[in-house]
Amino acid sequence: MLVNMENGPAGGSPATRYFIGDFDGTTFSVTQTKELWLDYGKDNYAGSTFNNCPERNRIWLGWMNCWEYANLLPTTGWRGSMTFPRNLTLVKEGKHYVLASVPVSSLKEFCKEEYSIKPVKLSDEKRMKASVPYPGKSFIIQLKFDDKDNMAIWRAGEYGISLMTKSGKKLSIGYQNELSYYYIDREGLEKETFSDTFGQLMGATYRSEALITDWYILFDRNSIELFADGGRTAMTALCYPDEEFSSFEIYAKSGSINLLDASIVELERKNEL
Repeated sequence: MLVNMENGPAGGSPATRYFIGDFDGTTFSVTQTKELWLDYGKDNYAGSTFNNCPERNRIWLGWMNCWEYANLLPTTGWRGSMTFPRNLTLVKEGKHYVLASVPVSSLKEFCKEEYSIKPVKLSDEKRMKASVPYPGKSFIIQLKFDDKDNMAIWRAGEYGISLMTKSGKKLSIGYQNELSYYYIDREGLEKETFSDTFGQLMGATYRSEALITDWYILFDRNSIELFADGGRTAMTALCYPDEEFSSFEIYAKSGSINLLDASIVELERKNEL
């Protein structure tokens, strides 16, 4: 059961909470009381699901905005957008279930060129830096990290990826290992401050038991959608950089971690009918 609520996980912004339970056609009975949210970012609210989708999939489409600053966005000629459609599934973890969301498979139809990144051991001394291969375009970032020793003392305390403009402003998507905390940091990215709450750090607590942690990041010019651990963690954030991103850096702090595989895939717009 999905419920749109105030006081969400990202600084109290409105968000969509979900409840796991049984429905007999009349009454819904909650069987799990843990507080769970469909998206832990600030900018996914009041979405809808659709029936009669191919292969009986449950597709979600959310409003990519936040009532804290919806009327203040620094845009011209338009106001807001929707998230990319997501496929929702229930995933069992031990004796409990969590809701996983991933972009619908038809996104592959928009994939064009792929920029591959070689495996590397990241640390304070070793970071992977390069120019954004598709400046001014939409793209997908895919990262896979070695997670089998996630409690080791030498394990990086924090790691992730930053997109940077020529002026030095950056958007960071990362993971704080000791806190089991995914985050998106967009503070100071916009040209002019238009909201006191827009720059707040947003995040989600989750620790995977898998040997490999997968990140799928969808960047669409003015938004970031993160799907991690097979979609068990999802975060959506609008972003308004003062200029287009020109470089990126995959980093690790306070220890090391192995980046096993990574790529950036360009997305092309299809001709409108």
